Amino acid sequence: MAKRELTVMLVEDSPEDRELYRRYLQSDRDYQYTFVEAELGDEALAIYQQHQPDIVLLDYLLPDMDGVDWLTQWQQQTRADRPPVIVLTGQGSETIAIQLIKSGATDYLIKGQLTPEKLRLEIKRAIAEHRLHLEHQTALIDLQRNQQFIQQITNEVSGVIYIYDAIAGHNIYTNSQSYTLLGYSLKEKEEMGTDFITQVMHPDDLARFPQHIERLKRAKWNEVFSFEYRMRHQNGEWRWFYSQDRVYKSNPDGSVLHILGVAQDISEQQSALWERQQIESELSNQEERLNLATDAAGLGMWFWDLTKDHLEWTDRCKSLFGLKPDVEVTYELFISTLHPDDRDRTNKAVQQALASKTEYNVKYRTVWSDGSVNWIAAKGRGFYNSEGEPIRMMGVAQDINQQEQSKQALEARESQLKLITEVIPQQVWTALPGGEIDYVNQRWQDYTGATLAQIQNRGWETVVHPEDLEQVNQAWDKALETGKDYHVKARLRRAMVSITGF
Repeated sequence: MAKRELTVMLVEDSPEDRELYRRYLQSDRDYQYTFVEAELGDEALAIYQQHQPDIVLLDYLLPDMDGVDWLTQWQQQTRADRPPVIVLTGQGSETIAIQLIKSGATDYLIKGQLTPEKLRLEIKRAIAEHRLHLEHQTALIDLQRNQQFIQQITNEVSGVIYIYDAIAGHNIYTNSQSYTLLGYSLKEKEEMGTDFITQVMHPDDLARFPQHIERLKRAKWNEVFSFEYRMRHQNGEWRWFYSQDRVYKSNPDGSVLHILGVAQDISEQQSALWERQQIESELSNQEERLNLATDAAGLGMWFWDLTKDHLEWTDRCKSLFGLKPDVEVTYELFISTLHPDDRDRTNKAVQQALASKTEYNVKYRTVWSDGSVNWIAAKGRGFYNSEGEPIRMMGVAQDINQQEQSKQALEARESQLKLITEVIPQQVWTALPGGEIDYVNQRWQDYTGATLAQIQNRGWETVVHPEDLEQVNQAWDKALETGKDYHVKARLRRAMVSITGF
């Protein structure tokens, strides 16, 4: 199997150390390394622009600058997608480690503890985390583009798209056509606020509007109601509109919450029959566009008729489970596609949501026919008859594979950082802005004889000498106010220590 290639920049003034790193890495069975070397920080900054390495190994103390200075200048001179940087130093220091991480270093290694295996492992881990970060950033950009795409679709259709809040009694979303078709500017529409409809709808039609809403409140799921009405154009003339509305979202008790509507200006159409046919065709096209927008957002929709035990999934939903569009989906098939460890939990979540009339909200893993495992987030809601029995359920499913992978990588990183704090020779603690300690390592507890539970809620003051307590608090308040590092010398119970960051 061919080795993967990596370019490593060695920024180290010691020829012996550079030779040692090369020897450690050249024995790697997985990677073929190309080395770019520099003895000075300024030299390394210039060389970096020419070679664009995959990773940088940086000596903390260079003849012309230290690691923090180099990282600062490097970030100022380079673009956002920078490679990982591992800093190597002869002595360990928690303060220096924190400064380096804040300055953009990926990791911090002590030369005296370095082995070939450890160096290779840290490089591979840093490369993997960097690639995962880039993939996550790409996913975020794609999501933003999808959202912009959906907005563009709704604004470019020829009709008005709106969502009406049946409880509040006004629209909570409208596309730009809702006011441009009537000749109003966005500023004029915003000045009318939530009263836009009541101000521009013909009084006779406004009187009929509550009856239309009441019909929708009694509507069955997917039942469509039409409404014809007049709206006053900015030039004073009345324009006829034809809308088709349906229940879009319900409350847990089954009552209508939101109504989705699409309206067309029918003022210029001559034939009523031809007019209606054109409208229905346009509404169908708009529904297809809305389905396209849903697909673009990565959402799959599913519908379950409980009275007939019949499931309907959109093609997008089937693709999330690795199924072909022509596959007939049953509840048993759905359960069988889940990871064995998630089947019982997911089934219970469905039954619990239906029994308690609450939202179904669960994450699970699907196993495709090729053996790959993918994470899905699913939400749904049940609908009930007059006796309170569930008759149907519908919801959405979304691919969250990238988010779960990022979460797992973050948890692994946090676990690694916690492990580091437990093995370094320094006492380590973290605190909230109010001074409440929320973490101390074992070395801190061994030194003071106090546990985390004992020093929480400012209990740490009991281990500070009473004569030093005021200056400790003053230094803390000053650090919070200025944002600078916290430095103070104080006497703790047992010994005199110099504390950096306490």
